[in-house]
Amino acid sequence: MNKDNADPFATQFPTAEVGDWVYFTKTKVTGLVIALDDKTSGMRVHCFGSMRVRWFVNKNYGHYKVL
Repeated sequence: MNKDNADPFATQFPTAEVGDWVYFTKTKVTGLVIALDDKTSGMRVHCFGSMRVRWFVNKNYGHYKVL
């Protein structure tokens, strides 16, 4: 799918970029986006509560907020 034909549900929410702070409401995880992978549509997030690096889906369906 190209960027011109984007998912209408994902376009309602802003998508995180490298250097953005994100907050996941369900798991209450706050972290800093340190890398994006366009091939897998994922983002690498450094979580400061657990001090771990985790991978999350980059398309925002309302599961995270960009701070």
